[in-house]
Amino acid sequence: MKQLLGMTALFPLGYTPLLYQVDDEDVPQVIVAALKNRFPDADDIVWASDEAMNKFAANFNNESNYTDVHFDKNGNWLETIMEVEVEDIPDQIMDSAEEAFPELEYVEGISKIERGTEVFYELVLTDEETEYTLVYDAQGNLLEKTVNEYEEGDVEDDDFDDDDFDDEDDDDDELEEEEDDDDDKKDKSN
Repeated sequence: MKQLLGMTALFPLGYTPLLYQVDDEDVPQVIVAALKNRFPDADDIVWASDEAMNKFAANFNNESNYTDVHFDKNGNWLETIMEVEVEDIPDQIMDSAEEAFPELEYVEGISKIERGTEVFYELVLTDEETEYTLVYDAQGNLLEKTVNEYEEGDVEDDDFDDDDFDDEDDDDDELEEEEDDDDDKKDKSN
């Protein structure tokens, strides 16, 4: 039985295929061989395909980075999408994003997309009300930008653990308030 796969990988610059999880034995051997050729150490693979089984995706961790590798039904590689860290992208891309959106403080995710001979980077940046998805080429040119405004109720309180927040900022705020109170007392006594 096919099951809709909750893919976390991002599909910029084109059509997002609807993929369903499939059993290992349902994946043509030519595709399994193509994956092993490209990523010989891939294991714990979750396979997915479109409904017609014309496109397949292998989902796995590659050196602790979540990776999606897409093939057509003949085993021809289509693209690789890999989560990466900020230090893994060209400096000009992060500089461009910071310049264009200086108010954004949170990098939710970065993906490196290899498609043919081209390389793209997708950054997901957020603030309290908005999520920006930015797609750059390897030279740092912004190719695509999408903006999603959060509406009240989009993020529920139980989506966050208390550990997600740093209490140091609260301590700093309290210390600043105490210093301000001390300064006010000194000013009144003079």
